[in-house]
Amino acid sequence: MSEEQTTYQLASINSPNITGIKGLSFAEFTMYEDYINTLLRLTQDERFFDLVTLNHTDLKARINEYINEYDKNPNIFLAEGNPVYLNINRLILNFLSSLRTFLDHTETRLKRQYGQDSEEFKIFKVLTNNAFDESFGYRFLYKLRNYSQHCGLPSGAMNTYSTGNEKGETVNTLSLFLVRDDLLKNYDSWGEKVKEELKNQPDYFDIMPLVDEMFEQLKTINLKINSKVYLKFQLEANSLMNLLWETEKVGGIPCLLKTVGIGKGLKLTVIHFPFETISKITGVFMDVQFIGEPKL
Repeated sequence: MSEEQTTYQLASINSPNITGIKGLSFAEFTMYEDYINTLLRLTQDERFFDLVTLNHTDLKARINEYINEYDKNPNIFLAEGNPVYLNINRLILNFLSSLRTFLDHTETRLKRQYGQDSEEFKIFKVLTNNAFDESFGYRFLYKLRNYSQHCGLPSGAMNTYSTGNEKGETVNTLSLFLVRDDLLKNYDSWGEKVKEELKNQPDYFDIMPLVDEMFEQLKTINLKINSKVYLKFQLEANSLMNLLWETEKVGGIPCLLKTVGIGKGLKLTVIHFPFETISKITGVFMDVQFIGEPKL
């Protein structure tokens, strides 16, 4: 097929129509395509923290659902074969698994991409070491993930209780308590610091405040690592953002478009922009179907 039958464009999709905005040379198209692929790889790396967030959100949402059920029927948890305790444990295990995957993957990625002596890797180690040193929730759940792998579900009890709020309304709360002595008896790899802290816990202690504490620590680590890593991708993100500005008056969803052939034999290759990642790196929020000035 001849070279003149292949075209490259910046375009916009407004289904079912595709509007060509400007032509691109092969070199320009290839450069922008490489920039997009680079940011897509970065996007994939960030999905590991997204899993942590989703699992934390699911856990909190499920607890709220059970509280709402309890509000309607306080005897609901007394039913034989009630799956509540198992479901909450399942969601906690999902959270524990995803947090460890996030930490392990991030450490490996930073070491592999930037080197063990890089500033990015050193910052990650400082942040995780500080979190481990300063937060019991972080220390304990980091070890609890190992416990769950070797010993299964931690034994415990579920409890609901009611308190009054400032409006005089009754507020129900659901807690998942772990059994301190069972944790100590069933597992001998807590480490001296966590082991001593466990001994100082009540016989039954609520895991949920520790889950929230761990999530906040991980959120801070992820934010600070990303702030450092994003500096490596300013060229790609700003170049793509400048290209996106050229689509603002057309609306729709901007894309790169490659066309090969003519008539009924026409073949299209559409390459979408990683809008969210571009926005994170540049600090500019963009509505992918904007018309007029983008939101800053």
